Amino acid sequence: MTIAFVAAWGAGAYGTGGTPPSANTVVNAGTAISAGAFLWLAVTGATNASYGVSDSKSNTWQQAKLLTNGSGGNYTTALYYAENVAAAASGALTVTCTGTGDNSDGLMLVLGCATGIKTSSSIDQTNGASGVFPPGNSQTSGNITPSVAGCLVVCAYEDSFGYAGTPTSTGFTLAAEDGYANATFSQYQIQTTVTTVAGSGNGRGGYCNSLIASFKPASGAGPAPNSLFFGTVA
Repeated sequence: MTIAFVAAWGAGAYGTGGTPPSANTVVNAGTAISAGAFLWLAVTGATNASYGVSDSKSNTWQQAKLLTNGSGGNYTTALYYAENVAAAASGALTVTCTGTGDNSDGLMLVLGCATGIKTSSSIDQTNGASGVFPPGNSQTSGNITPSVAGCLVVCAYEDSFGYAGTPTSTGFTLAAEDGYANATFSQYQIQTTVTTVAGSGNGRGGYCNSLIASFKPASGAGPAPNSLFFGTVA
């Protein structure tokens, strides 16, 4: 089975009355999820040692990478994933994330879905970096080199000023933004060969986190390059 991107969804939540949000949810609106599929979740809030992630189908969620910007912003961005998930009709899966949100940038979520990932022990390589930048500057995650061909590579990016965050990772496709402040977004790439890559983004500036993780294909190799061969080999 080759890896295929299915869909992605975003959700943002702000505090009310000066109280930061402590939870947020995202739903698979408009697209069903097949049994055995793979899910990932990018999340950003205030400083958190970890987030709690669960869903309405009782899938098991694991942390791939977590990073707190220590440059004064103290925003925590993380990537979580769930393997071999239960089937869910459109709108039937609700993923809940608990943690301390931020008054200005809330608790932001991006949920992605793909098929063709290993149903267990799929996590491969991770990296991440943070910084503080003026508008228009890019924060990169640092490089990873997947250990096998054909991995799914996922990035999560957070810009504390939000609203204008844009992906700048070469060879990646935007999966979704948080849909509220667009302070958090996720990108993905399905590799055909082992390629060293990094995730990056830019925006209005501020305290930025950039995370990246690769996940192994079910078959041990991803989609074949789009090429044909005619003739004989001597």
